[in-house]
Amino acid sequence: MRNASIKLKVYCSFALLFLVVLISAFLTFWFQKNAEEDARITNALGRQRMLSQAMGKSAFGYAMAKGRIKTMEQNVGSLDDYVTQMRMIYTQSIVGVAKKSGIKISMHPEEETHPAVPFPATFTRLVNTTFGQGKTLQINIFSESPVNPTQNLKSKIDQEAYAFL
Repeated sequence: MRNASIKLKVYCSFALLFLVVLISAFLTFWFQKNAEEDARITNALGRQRMLSQAMGKSAFGYAMAKGRIKTMEQNVGSLDDYVTQMRMIYTQSIVGVAKKSGIKISMHPEEETHPAVPFPATFTRLVNTTFGQGKTLQINIFSESPVNPTQNLKSKIDQEAYAFL
């Protein structure tokens, strides 16, 4: 190449430069195409991650809701046991003694002209009224055929709860 003319050296330089530009352009486009595929894969993985999070939140929410329902059922069962025990003990220790002593049993003992003892359900209602003042928890006793007609099963929810218990 030392003996070649300047014109040939310039053409060879341009050819070499053109070849370098072509190789650079090819490599640039090739790397860009690979980066485009990588971007698609990254987007797909991001969508998969978001979908997995949404599914996890949904499953977790469902499990929590089911757990909340089970907790409520257990609480209702415990309250039912408590009210049943309270009424049984009240009936045995108060109502039984009152009957033997000749004391009247009433749904509204405060309205009676003579001393009276409340029925077990009335006693529970009186305790609940006092306990429930300013609180969200209230206990009421419902029945299909109650002594107090205002305590019968009124709604479908009452009937479902009664059937559950």
